[in-house]
Amino acid sequence: MASDTHQAKTSGARTRLAHHLDEIVTDARELLKSAEEHGSDQVHAARDELSRQIEDTRSSLARIEDRFVHRARRTVKRADRAIREHPYASLGLGAGLCVLLGAFLWQQFSGDGD
Repeated sequence: MASDTHQAKTSGARTRLAHHLDEIVTDARELLKSAEEHGSDQVHAARDELSRQIEDTRSSLARIEDRFVHRARRTVKRADRAIREHPYASLGLGAGLCVLLGAFLWQQFSGDGD
């Protein structure tokens, strides 16, 4: 259930980021169109507005990256702790996965003609 909540939050963050980037592109197009039609004062204002939006987007991406890195580190620490607490079970699980992978690959690449 916690995984579902995490996925929903991640999906929401992606949706917000995509929406924000879409707004930036739309605004940039409008600003460039306006710059073509009007004088240099409006060009400077358009450039300033576009710069502000780019910085906002960079900040959003940096926050998302920080959260991702934090979650990844936390997950690695949990996995490390589980392996250290249960080394033989971890070894058995790893060996079992290798056997399954080997059987799958053997079936895929064997010369049975299938």
